[in-house]
Order: sequence, then structure tokens, then C-alpha cells
Amino acid sequence: MYMCRLSANSMNSEQAFSSTCSTIFQKMFRTVPSTVNLTDNIDLVPVKVTGVQLTIGSPELQFQANVRLQLSSNHTTVTMYWCDRYGSGANCASKLKRFTAPSTSAPVSSPFSTTMNLTLQKYQFVVPLAANQSISKFWFEIDYGNGTTTVANNNGAFYNIDQDAVLFVPSQSRPKAVLSGSNGVFIAAAVKSTSTPSRVYVDWIGRATKNFIAVNGTTDLKLNSSIPSVAGYNFYTAEITEEYGASMQFDVISVQQNGTSLADTYKWDTLIGLNTPAETLVNSTTSSAAGGASGAIAVAAAGPWTWSVAAAALAVLSAAL
Repeated sequence: MYMCRLSANSMNSEQAFSSTCSTIFQKMFRTVPSTVNLTDNIDLVPVKVTGVQLTIGSPELQFQANVRLQLSSNHTTVTMYWCDRYGSGANCASKLKRFTAPSTSAPVSSPFSTTMNLTLQKYQFVVPLAANQSISKFWFEIDYGNGTTTVANNNGAFYNIDQDAVLFVPSQSRPKAVLSGSNGVFIAAAVKSTSTPSRVYVDWIGRATKNFIAVNGTTDLKLNSSIPSVAGYNFYTAEITEEYGASMQFDVISVQQNGTSLADTYKWDTLIGLNTPAETLVNSTTSSAAGGASGAIAVAAAGPWTWSVAAAALAVLSAAL
């Protein structure tokens, strides 16, 4: 124990800590046999889209999306654009696009971004959508305030919304009680009233269990007439009472009469009960084709810093620790 305290005290300065870590990593990589192939460079993704959710708002649809950027200027502005799914402007016909400013923005960080002296900012968008327009795809235009404008459109493929026939509705759902394992999570989904599904269900998996063994299951949702229809959608609900652990990931699936299925995928129970920012004003333009302004560039998944790892190297480090 005395020797452990001596070792820890010898690294109590930032310079000593950095030097020691550098030496350990150098020894680690020199231990890896020369025949081991390291992975390709792992690059910082300059534009990271998260938290995408098309759901039921009041009294229409609501769309939410977050985008995390690496900032090169304190004067950066971000605009989200999208195409309608229905109507005369479907898929940005006649160059019709909708756009809005973010509801909120906040700095974000990680040990890597701090070490590499990177400035990251997350922008959150929340917009109302008319059900007879909906949304088919979206993208972002980034003005860095220094003469540089970039279009983040998933390398020309856009960020697509696959369907709007079945939607998870966090605002009508209820979270699991924190201290009681007997109470389940109440899940609500919205299904278009023009649809007559043969089955609506949740396919779920829980990983953070007491014994660290993942559990999974399916739970059928039933039509809930006590919740009034909104924007042409009926609500289906159920309570999942199985012990799934601290968190649950799930898909909401609607099986059609012809046997095909539609799904709202990769949802988390942690979305339930979260307060979303106020919706922002929706604007329209026909100034340019879908994809951004003239002269803008597509964002590739590349960044100013890179690092490589290998499974063997990590194994050596784990053994050393």
C-alpha cells in the first residue's frame, strides 16, 4: 500500500502524469507484435446527428433532432432544412424547402475533445409539422461566420425519415419508477387511423440488469380509445412489467394486413419524461435545390485529429493494469 501511495504521489503534477502516460502507451505499443495490423485512423466526425424523433405534438406532428459540431468560430449559425413527405412540395418538389433555427444550443465535451483542445457545440431543433406535409428527409447548413459555409447532408444521401405510419410518443408514455422494480414502463405509440394493423407491439431489450445478463422480449400494444386521436393518429399502449434493468432499448412495430411491417426503431425509455425546448418557427424557401445553397460542400466523416488502436494493444494495456 505504501508503494502504491508513492507511485500515485509521483504523478500528482500534470507534467508528471502526461509523461508517465506517454511512457506507458509507448511500452504498450512496442509490446504488440509487428505482425498485428492496427485499425484505420479513427477520425472525429465533424457533424454528428443524434436524437432524431418524429412524434405526436400538439395538435400536429413534432420533429426533433440534435446536431453536434466542431466549432472553428464563435459566430457559427446552424439552420436545419427539410423536405415535405406529402403534398405539392413532396421531396422538395419545385425546390420547396422548410427551414428553422435551433431551439437551444450548448457546449459539450469529452476527455478526448478536452485533451485535443476541440470546441464542440450541440444544437437542438424542435419544430411542429402539419400531418398532411410531414417530413421525408433533412439536412443542415452551417455558417461559421468567417466566410465558410458548409452543408451537412450525409454526403449527399441526406438524413432520411423512413416512415410516419407508426411513431413512438414519449409525451404519452410513463417512465419506470426509480425505486420500485414492480412498476413497469408505460409505452404509447401512434398509428395512422387510416391503417388497420393486425398487430402493434414493442420489441425490447434490457442490458443494465442486476446480474448483468441482457434480457429481451416483445409486448403487444392495444388500441387505447381513452386517449383522443391527434392529427389523424390513434394511440396504442401497454405496460411492460418485466424486469429489464435500469434502461431499455426498443422498436415499435406495426404489422400491416398484408403481412409487411413498419417500425419506429432504436428508441430508449430514457426519452420518457424529458422536457423538450419550445418549438421554433417554420419558414419556407424555393431559393435553391434540396441539399443546400450553391457553392456549399458536403461534409465527409473526417476531422483534424486521428488516432489508431488495435485489439491486441488494448489487451496488453488491460493486462498491464
